[in-house]
Amino acid sequence: MQAALITVLMMVFTCLPAAGSAAEISGDPTGQETDAEQLLTAKDAEGRMVSLTEIDENDYNGFIYVLKESVTEEQIEEIENNIEDIDDEAVAEEISEGQIYAAESLDVIEQVADPSAIEYIEPNYLVSIAYIADPFDRYNGTMLNTIQIKDVWNSGVTGTGQNGADTPVVAVMDTGLMGVKDKSKRHEDLDYSRIPYAWKGKFSSAEDANGHGTFVAGEILATMDNRKGVSGMMPKVKLIPVRVLNKKGQGETKDIISAMNYLVKKNDADVINMSFGSAYHSAAFEKACKKATQKGMILVAAAGNDGNPAFKYPAGYPGVIGVAAVKGNGGKWKYSEYNDSVDVAAPGVNVAGLSDYSTRSYTQMSGTSMATPIVTALAAMVKSIDPTVNHNKFLSVLKSTSKDIGKKGYDVHYGMGIINFAKAYQYVSENKGRIRTVTVKKSQKPKKGKIKTLKRTKTSVTIKAKKLKKTTSYQVAIKKKGKKYSKIRFSKNKFKIINLQRHTTYYIKVRGVHNVNGIMVYGKWSKVKKFRTK
Repeated sequence: MQAALITVLMMVFTCLPAAGSAAEISGDPTGQETDAEQLLTAKDAEGRMVSLTEIDENDYNGFIYVLKESVTEEQIEEIENNIEDIDDEAVAEEISEGQIYAAESLDVIEQVADPSAIEYIEPNYLVSIAYIADPFDRYNGTMLNTIQIKDVWNSGVTGTGQNGADTPVVAVMDTGLMGVKDKSKRHEDLDYSRIPYAWKGKFSSAEDANGHGTFVAGEILATMDNRKGVSGMMPKVKLIPVRVLNKKGQGETKDIISAMNYLVKKNDADVINMSFGSAYHSAAFEKACKKATQKGMILVAAAGNDGNPAFKYPAGYPGVIGVAAVKGNGGKWKYSEYNDSVDVAAPGVNVAGLSDYSTRSYTQMSGTSMATPIVTALAAMVKSIDPTVNHNKFLSVLKSTSKDIGKKGYDVHYGMGIINFAKAYQYVSENKGRIRTVTVKKSQKPKKGKIKTLKRTKTSVTIKAKKLKKTTSYQVAIKKKGKKYSKIRFSKNKFKIINLQRHTTYYIKVRGVHNVNGIMVYGKWSKVKKFRTK
């Protein structure tokens, strides 16, 4: 049977360079027309600055603006009063209390907020999913053997809290779940008593009208030993469907941020599954993810299905476990993204699961979307044994128990390797309360960066950095005189910065970045190069 291809939730439009070409970024996208435009930042898959004109107008809907940490309560109150004075809630709204807001245009932002209170403004990116389902094959045997989960099930481990620990709660941010509102649509292979509540966000309900969310949730929660369909990886966990996408599988960054902040505020989720990704970097979304990890939540996200080294987000954010997909037997899957956002790999090809076509329907899908909930289930199992395990400790579990394939040690295709439930269970059980975070040796740090060539034009500069050993990506910092450096990460050592101002002096430097078992280690900056556009 041909492998079904499911595209991880991503931007419809991506600004990616052709293979072997220099990547392009924009150094000064804002222009000088208004105060709001001066605060506008837009970034692509590598976190590179791009001008708003380079982003298809169908790829974003309005803007998100984040207030400075130094903003006063009086300024916040004034902003919120101004928002209330606008009749249409969709024109201007609060996303995160006293921090993050959204508006349909830059003009509206200027109407409601003093620019001096705003740290930055970015587009409210649109995201969407696309997938193809194959005729259902109910047997996941090869995949289950690859991740060694049968021995764990045979030991009675299915997700409930052990030795007095609470049963872990998994939040699945996706298209919702069938049957959470309409009981007549409840799938025969799901135990709805394990769903404490569903979050609908801006939608009328958390009911799934797409199917993606139901499939992902079923990979974790589908009932075991009921002689129906498939079995979830950890079917006794508790699961919260969090709807952030519409029936077409499309959504907005601001809604995802809002959902993340809701989960942080409730603080009742142990693991958050994000089987989606965007080709654009959102600083506001990264900030929301950081707050979640600081609460002890483990965030797991799909690395992407384009089969190239371009970053996808949120997998590319620090503190998020990025998941690559392999075949059921552990073989390489050519469509899986490869870059240093990948922390670990799991089967994601021809995975059997629940369909939303009827209460008794099943289907088969492929993608890093399908690999992600398997890692999420592993994180939930670990939490069921030792609730103190956070992001950094989970990285230690993955490092100690995953099967190393590909290049010895960490590599960008498989991260630390393919997950192994049996080894993870044994490791956490034997080391409960004593699991240490991943440590980094000085010898694993990249050497000092070096700019080999710099070619400038009227409005651009092309940089080639020295290739460094023990380096999985490169970070570049650029600024104009008197301004702060803007830091950008690249998967390759050659790139082009575009949209610079003419006859202007810039300063630029570069350094190596090394993913050491999920921890980003930075080398020393190169000497600063000064150049002036023509």
